[in-house]
Amino acid sequence: MYYLSGSREEGGFALEEFYPHADVPDGLLRALKRDEPTPVTIRCQLLADELLVLRTAWAEKVKNAAIIITSGVRDRRDHIRLKNAGYAPSDTSDHLDPGVNWRASGAVDIVPVAGSAGSLGKLARTLVHNGTLSVGQLILEDSNGKQWLHISAAYEDVFGDLGGGQVRRWNAKRSGLKPEEKQLMVFKDGRYKPWK
Repeated sequence: MYYLSGSREEGGFALEEFYPHADVPDGLLRALKRDEPTPVTIRCQLLADELLVLRTAWAEKVKNAAIIITSGVRDRRDHIRLKNAGYAPSDTSDHLDPGVNWRASGAVDIVPVAGSAGSLGKLARTLVHNGTLSVGQLILEDSNGKQWLHISAAYEDVFGDLGGGQVRRWNAKRSGLKPEEKQLMVFKDGRYKPWK
């Protein structure tokens, strides 16, 4: 396991957790062993750092603060697999590997082991509002009675200096967002609504 944020003992997140439905591509592992950041590993590192902030705050609320990544980086095959399974993943999703969609900032869907996704989401929203948690999107998703939290890396981090300067092609006109903007939403009954 290659830990991006802390160690296993410290509750860190491993790169493998960002690929719950596939193996980590060999090229990424080789680049990591050579300590060469890639657009994917930069995004995963930024997300791992923020997830660790969230998990630390969550540990003050529940005894078992473990967070499970249920969906992470998606390559073309995984995107097609989801479509074939009847889901409707967006072709511009932040989950997509930057080789598929360079504007993707990197995203994960998470659920807590203890407590509810709604409670974890409310905590995350508070942390975003007070500047402790840096995200691009925070979406509490609710479908068929199941809830999960969608978190994407902060656009200004991925497309700015923290992103290693490798991805500087942010185009606010195309995306409709400025890099520093956040999207806080609730998705329920097939519709996105602002989450204030």
